[in-house]
Amino acid sequence: MSSTMPLVWVGNNAQTSLGIGDIGIGGADPGPPTRVHLAIALSTGEEMSVTVNLGETFALGTETWRFADIDFRSASRYSVCLRRVDADEPQDPPGGKIWQKVRLDPYGSLDHAQIAALEAQLGQKLPGDYRRWLMMTNGAQPADVYKIGDLPFALTPERPLLGVHPEFPPFDLVTAQQQHRDSFLSRDFLVIAVPEGAGGLLAIRADWPSLGTVWYLPPAAMSGWLEPAEREKQLVGIARSIGDFIGRLEPYVLSDRPPAEITFPEEPGPDSPWYRGPQQG
Repeated sequence: MSSTMPLVWVGNNAQTSLGIGDIGIGGADPGPPTRVHLAIALSTGEEMSVTVNLGETFALGTETWRFADIDFRSASRYSVCLRRVDADEPQDPPGGKIWQKVRLDPYGSLDHAQIAALEAQLGQKLPGDYRRWLMMTNGAQPADVYKIGDLPFALTPERPLLGVHPEFPPFDLVTAQQQHRDSFLSRDFLVIAVPEGAGGLLAIRADWPSLGTVWYLPPAAMSGWLEPAEREKQLVGIARSIGDFIGRLEPYVLSDRPPAEITFPEEPGPDSPWYRGPQQG
């Protein structure tokens, strides 16, 4: 059975039918070299995994396909272009793009004694991965406005990843627990940022299960009189770890949004500054 489509774009962690079988994207590495990991299930029942570099071809049943292009939005958001090719067919140059890398400026570092003092103040242990990251960075300040996908929050230079800064409470972890966490969440979580945008909180799980995972508490969950357990049912999972969270950050690009358009309930009159009709003589 031959495939009916000569070209297909497949998103990460998705799969598409090509007629002769299904193909999914298991992962991608921007490189160099740029490579993609494919999971293939042929209609014959055969299953296989293929790792292929950008521009290379691979066999898919009786057909030959090329990893033709890739478009990265972030480390965890990308689309892969696969194209069926004939023998000796010239390759179109890839036109995809690698995402704009984000820059987080660490505030310094913390030693074991400082981390121990922090945990004593918090009254709880830090998750292992987060603890190691905090020791290396003492929190981090974004160089620009960064987001994750379409989630309604942003990290900014004024709203960083928190650290040990008792001299400046808005950036301080202990202060954040007192001012934000203790009003909305249980001690199973630790607030690690108070982002901009729609508001809400970024928190890391400080206990089992899901130790070290990163979550977003939307602003809607911060209203009303609710017990922390009820609010925590509205948490949105974001990342498996602090490192995974950082890898998902991407620049907030205005071109991602449609152009603004002013609309009126009815056409304004000649005296309005928004008047678009013929000018009066």
